[in-house]
Amino acid sequence: MTAPPPLGWLGIVRLGLVQTALGAIVVLTTSTLNRVMVVEIALPAIVPGLLVALHYGVQLLRPRLGFGSDLGGRRTPWIVGGMAVLAAGGILAAVATAWMTTDPLAGILLAVLAFVMIGLGVGAAGTTLLVLLAKRTEERRRPVAATIVWVMMIAGFVLTAGIAGKLLDPFSPARLVAVATAVAAAALLVTIFAVRGIEGPAALVERLRHGDPKLESAVVEAMTTNETLFFRDRTPFELFRNVILPEKLSANAATRSLRIWCAAVSTGQEAYSLAMILDEMAPRLAGWNVRILGTDISGEVLERARTGIYSQFEIQRGLPIQMLLRHFQQDGEKWQVSERLRSMVELKQHNLLEPNAHLGQFDVIFCRNVLIYFDVPTKAKVLDALAPRLAPEGVVLLGAAETVLGISTSVVPDKEHLGLYRSRVSANAGLAHLASEPMVARRGA
Repeated sequence: MTAPPPLGWLGIVRLGLVQTALGAIVVLTTSTLNRVMVVEIALPAIVPGLLVALHYGVQLLRPRLGFGSDLGGRRTPWIVGGMAVLAAGGILAAVATAWMTTDPLAGILLAVLAFVMIGLGVGAAGTTLLVLLAKRTEERRRPVAATIVWVMMIAGFVLTAGIAGKLLDPFSPARLVAVATAVAAAALLVTIFAVRGIEGPAALVERLRHGDPKLESAVVEAMTTNETLFFRDRTPFELFRNVILPEKLSANAATRSLRIWCAAVSTGQEAYSLAMILDEMAPRLAGWNVRILGTDISGEVLERARTGIYSQFEIQRGLPIQMLLRHFQQDGEKWQVSERLRSMVELKQHNLLEPNAHLGQFDVIFCRNVLIYFDVPTKAKVLDALAPRLAPEGVVLLGAAETVLGISTSVVPDKEHLGLYRSRVSANAGLAHLASEPMVARRGA
């Protein structure tokens, strides 16, 4: 994955606005409320002093809070969430201070909770903001960026202290709560505006880099192409019926076993199409162990495939009417594959780029219209991973627009049938067999 793009000057200023908002609440809850407690309420100076010390003590958790945002890979939720806790703590601190005018003990106890929240909010928002600034700012810009952000925080101190001082004159508990609420709400709104979209796709990249299973699954579901239909392209299924099955009935007569892998089964139409062909040949396959494995990277499409339920539109795409009547039951406006066919198909979630030895070996692998979405190195990886899963006489069917030429030598094209590829082992064995025949016999052929 490529690194997320660095922040421009506008992005740096936007993060500076968050520091301004943070500074506004901090100065209100430490300097302004300190003055109110001592001057207006006549509390001992040690009370606001201990509360301020408490909020600094809570900030010793800053490394843990920063680590939490590292684990998630996204910074903006921690910045906004931290600012929300800070804003709530600021309002609660003002309410506690106002309460001290009538019940000092209750007000102080509430203030303890408020300043714990303030410490947590400053730690979460401030630490995560600085991490985001450091990670997303080019090294040559970092000194200036740090200066801008800290100056903007000091501006928040100065502006809030001056404006709040004027608004609180003359002092009243109700006025204090109103001013604190306005400052906290404004700070939170500024923060939300400032960080909106600032991470963008970079946040997703960071989360994926750190390993987020839920996000990985969501990205896979969003990006995979699930286009499929019954008997798609016809030719591969005719090859299966008229060429491959007769070969396998002869080659596997001793084991009476046939394993087929649909390597990108999507919503199941390909696997069930093969099951219908096999069902037609049930008399010739009596006593055989025939299994179809369908795999796909998408869990959502596999769930649909397991139900075997299709809409009228899906049924009309490629399914002959006689097969519909024979193998499906109508369920309202939809149709469901018969239990007999569903029992022939096993479905598993699997990424074609991951190890596949646990799947076993197969006589036939359908991997159609998959490679067209990959670059050449990835195509080669997929083909090289499929080849070991082929039985000695196994075959692979690819899509009409797909080829192995110039990509991989793991399988070789069949000389007679386009889109059909054979195991290199079996191809080499065939050549060796020809080489061992007498020259006269080969000429006679």
